[in-house]
Amino acid sequence: MKTTSQFPPPTNLGNRLALRAAIWEDFEGVPVAVGAWRDPSLEMREKLTEALRLIARFAPAQFNRLLQMSRGIFLTRLHTADAAWRPDLHACLLDTDYLGSERASAPAIAATVIHELTHARLLRLGVANSRERRARTERVCHMAERRLLTLLPDSPERTLALVAIEDRTALDASFWSDEGDRARDAFYPWYIRTPRAIFGALRRLYHRDHGAPT
Repeated sequence: MKTTSQFPPPTNLGNRLALRAAIWEDFEGVPVAVGAWRDPSLEMREKLTEALRLIARFAPAQFNRLLQMSRGIFLTRLHTADAAWRPDLHACLLDTDYLGSERASAPAIAATVIHELTHARLLRLGVANSRERRARTERVCHMAERRLLTLLPDSPERTLALVAIEDRTALDASFWSDEGDRARDAFYPWYIRTPRAIFGALRRLYHRDHGAPT
């Protein structure tokens, strides 16, 4: 398994704590941080392993990018998102509740990983996932998911994953207006989210009272 120390340390305190608490395991050559507080079930491990096998077999270039551009995959609680790309960690985050759900088949998980990897590639090209661009960047990432799925063998799980992508691409652009903000904040556990929320509320009150923009 490659070392995760080739990437710079996170600048964010919460990310540094998450990285320090991580317990890394090898999943088909990809480092996966299973977390010290919630060990994934055997079923979740098997689905993620199969998803990575699908990427390695049918999209080897994407698999190589995953190894080169990321520390690996963090399994954690995201609460409001199935997955997220965390630039400060150089890692793809996968929600453990999503991994344990019926809709998280191996093809669906593989497509989700590619979605987040595409976010990483766009950021490397200088295309930030800003509020104004979010709808467009999400569409690009959904197209990358679709391309991967079209390479996989036909199966009911693959069909359901394709239908799910069509449903998401049909959403109004306004849906994505604050999706990225919720995904970033959702990574933190409650004891970090709560102080952040309180601090944010106090900061907004301060700016309001002093006439500064929020």
